[in-house]
Amino acid sequence: MSTIQTANIDFTSTGSTRIQYTNNDTFKFVAGNTDVLSVNSTSVRLVSLSTYANNSDAVSAGLVANTLYKTSNGEIRIVV
Repeated sequence: MSTIQTANIDFTSTGSTRIQYTNNDTFKFVAGNTDVLSVNSTSVRLVSLSTYANNSDAVSAGLVANTLYKTSNGEIRIVV
């Protein structure tokens, strides 16, 4: 039986966004050559989360309700 190591899903005309499954049971969402999100059985890693001072700043920048962002001290918050 063969195993799929990488499955690509093209979201753009260049095909630069993809989902990868690695040998250590991790799913990675990759844009270009940058990991955006990694998920495995023990952790979720958000690599490029936008930084805002507060909810008002996040909304002013265009984030919508239920979107994650972080503060400058690393707190993870959700837009309300």
